[in-house]
Amino acid sequence: MSASPRISVIVPVYNGARTLARALESIFEQSFPACEVIVVDDGSTDDSVAVARSCSGNIQLIQQENQGVSAARNRGVEQARGEWVAFLDADDWFYPDRLKAHASLIERYPAVELLSGNFEYWHTDGSRVQNLDTLSWKHELVASEEEGVVHVTPELRRLYAGQHVGDTHTLTIRKDLFTRVGGYPEGVAIAEDMCLLLKALDNSKHQAVVLQPLAAYFVHPESVIRSDPLASQRAALETYRRFIEGYDFHKEEVAQGANDALRRARLDLSYSLIRHRHYLAALTNQLGGVLRDRGPVVERLRDLLSVVRG
Repeated sequence: MSASPRISVIVPVYNGARTLARALESIFEQSFPACEVIVVDDGSTDDSVAVARSCSGNIQLIQQENQGVSAARNRGVEQARGEWVAFLDADDWFYPDRLKAHASLIERYPAVELLSGNFEYWHTDGSRVQNLDTLSWKHELVASEEEGVVHVTPELRRLYAGQHVGDTHTLTIRKDLFTRVGGYPEGVAIAEDMCLLLKALDNSKHQAVVLQPLAAYFVHPESVIRSDPLASQRAALETYRRFIEGYDFHKEEVAQGANDALRRARLDLSYSLIRHRHYLAALTNQLGGVLRDRGPVVERLRDLLSVVRG
């Protein structure tokens, strides 16, 4: 049994005064304590800084001009003293055993470098649904679990890269791995978490997934993803495309998973365009995939045919 891991929790915030206290409280109420909590204020114009300073727990507060959430997370990791880092956005919250679940795994399997976990979407009406229930490969995860944990084998790595079970707030990663792969891509507003995940999967040997929900993801009706889904889907597709074209993969299964994610993002956009009666745009989008995207051409042609059929 190895020594207890030191996990630093990074909380980026931009105008999150209404929810920041709840997020911080969920960290300080953990059954396994974080070694430190670092709040990075990304140029907020509301009372976020005052809320952070009034928090009863011990935090390190960093203030910077507005540079985006990726830059804020990266800044927090730079200052972190823990060997491990975890993240929580100001509008989400950890469940009480979120850190304990990963710390226990790290103690049992010292070679692990990257951990994630299930989470739940919370809506304004109080309803919630597990992310695991939305995954097409749920049955393969469940079939591979041992005591609620899935060790990501090479066979599962493609699935994990293409459609991972976790999210930023259920990610725990070795600080040296995070730094080695360059952290979050700055200047990327949507799907920046997938860029980090793909790089981390491609540059690590041992990953694990906890199937129990570890955190809550609050769904904002007024968020860009909800208020303008077509714009967010286009942005996600462009993020995937640029990343794949500019990155030299080491593991074939991770490259395949990245192509799967791009293919799914392109098809999702096409179906959304069809629902908005933008038929020509949907066809043009899918033709672009046939001509430019990587992966088996037969799959891209099958997707094109699906869009043509509507």
